[in-house]
Amino acid sequence: MKISYNYLVKCFDIKLPSPEELVELFTFRVFEVEGIEKVGDDTIFDLKVLPDRAHYALSWDGIAYELAAALGVPRKKAEVPNVTAKVDQDLKLNLKVVDTELCRRYMGRRVRGVTVTTSPEWLKSGLEAVGQRSINSIVDATNYVMLYSGQPLHAFDADKVVGTLTVRRAQEGEKITTLDGKEVSLNDSMLVIADDNGPLAIAGVKGGKRAEVTLETKNLILESANFDPTSVRRTSTKVQIKNDSSKRFENDLSPETAAQGMDLLSSLIAESSPQAEFGEIVDVYPKPAQERTVSFSPAVVSSTLGHEVEQTEMEKILNLLEIVVVEKKADSWIIKIPHFRLDLVIPEDITEEIGRLVGYDKIVPKLPGKTNFIPQVQKQFYISEFVKNILIDEGYSETILYTLGKKGYYETAYPVATDKAFLRTSHLPNLEASITMNTRNADLLEQEIVQQFEVGKVFDKDGEHLHLGLAVGFAKKIKGTTPVDVLKAAVAKLSEKFGIGFEFTIESSGLLAWGECSLDTIIASYKVPASYTDLSFGASSTIKYVPISHYPFAVRDVAVFVPEGITAEAVKDVIGPLKGLYCVRFRLFDVFTKEGKTSYAFRLVFQASDKTLTEEEITTPMNAIYEALKAKGWEIR
Repeated sequence: MKISYNYLVKCFDIKLPSPEELVELFTFRVFEVEGIEKVGDDTIFDLKVLPDRAHYALSWDGIAYELAAALGVPRKKAEVPNVTAKVDQDLKLNLKVVDTELCRRYMGRRVRGVTVTTSPEWLKSGLEAVGQRSINSIVDATNYVMLYSGQPLHAFDADKVVGTLTVRRAQEGEKITTLDGKEVSLNDSMLVIADDNGPLAIAGVKGGKRAEVTLETKNLILESANFDPTSVRRTSTKVQIKNDSSKRFENDLSPETAAQGMDLLSSLIAESSPQAEFGEIVDVYPKPAQERTVSFSPAVVSSTLGHEVEQTEMEKILNLLEIVVVEKKADSWIIKIPHFRLDLVIPEDITEEIGRLVGYDKIVPKLPGKTNFIPQVQKQFYISEFVKNILIDEGYSETILYTLGKKGYYETAYPVATDKAFLRTSHLPNLEASITMNTRNADLLEQEIVQQFEVGKVFDKDGEHLHLGLAVGFAKKIKGTTPVDVLKAAVAKLSEKFGIGFEFTIESSGLLAWGECSLDTIIASYKVPASYTDLSFGASSTIKYVPISHYPFAVRDVAVFVPEGITAEAVKDVIGPLKGLYCVRFRLFDVFTKEGKTSYAFRLVFQASDKTLTEEEITTPMNAIYEALKAKGWEIR
């Protein structure tokens, strides 16, 4: 959500902190600041408004409301001039709302005799500062009101509307050409605004080309409505149209905001077209929003926060949030919630509001006391963790791969990619790809044998099942054993530890092997203990995770003949101090003796965490190593 610093300045009687100071205040009291940009003599803030508060905070007025609470001062409310409605039969709007479940409120009015022009400079610059394109005085006014209040609005060219304006579901097979020229096929799950000739707009999503407002438009029908958020979200997804309007509707809006939007839009049009005549507002509002109250305990607020908040401070914060204290008792307050704060429902919501405006930085952190709680053992979880412990002891690493794949019995409605459209039926395809890739990186992993496992759900035609997948890859041939042998050894160890046979399907190719089994039988027959004690979860707290670099690595080998009696450690002591800043792996990988001399071969892996290495950054330490080995009189192979 983008908002101008210069706009915020106009919302307060006090001198605002600098933009840099506001960034900190926004971050710690209101919303995360995703970006800040200088535009001429103004500063534009880009605030990250999350869905829980989007219903009021995707608006300039909502941001000013939040900033006022954070600053501890009231904001100035915009004065909207009253537009006088003319009682005239020709200005009467014929409106019919067929589906009052998907359209919770619809306000409409006719306007006669407008002049559509380019917008005044204040309006154009205000929109363009936050990335909006100026179109004309009417469309710009609807966009401005949406940005200010959060209420999307629409204006139809009244002379292009035939008969009654009707809010209904689309008929199967109906089509509409949107304002941007896109032809959209509709179905009966979608709500539309239509006239006697068909759809004029997709409700809450996009207006249609047929009743578009242009510079030739003389008469208008204004719309300020409230649509069901789920319906708007489904429709916008199906027709693949996401915009400022649909985003606000799908995050839900108070139906009361529609009146604010209609009044402000009417006043802006009256300002740009003083000669215009406005008809009476037709307001279809079958189930008006009810006043909401919440009861909470001030003592519980302080106890929950772990910080004593004085009741006078609580009341000040509530007043700044336009929350009215209706009744005070020693242990309970009843408060009235503003219509636009749909997120304030339970006492815990009030605790959170008070906590963030007091400032979490003022709350001294305290560790909770120890408890003697012993969790009940969940069988599937215990067996999964027991399997993981056994395999880790056998040298395997856990991998977590995609649950979605190319084939399956259950297809997702909106795939993230063509190769991730179905719930997987097996671990094997992903395991094969994973072990192939990781074996190629065996040098970086410092392993001759790469061993992986995954415990996870698969989905066949009978439903959901828990499976175990194993994979083994050899970096090079190992005399006397194969990847299948290593995999079978792990299966034997699992069977031994559980006392139950694990039935694996195993596949192999060259120096790779992978296999899978169902854990459903194990879960059904294995008797788990009464606690998780023997799984040793506490041991994991001693392990430190270090992220793997995303940049490529380079491998260099150095082999040296040394006289008899020189150990590998002695050679390592020469190489170690010279391997440089970017050597992340260094190991002995080959030893043999010939004619009284011993050959030691070392492998060095170079990689940076923040860049791709240059050839010089690799060759410089390697040349230093060669020179040091030669200085010892040793022969480099």
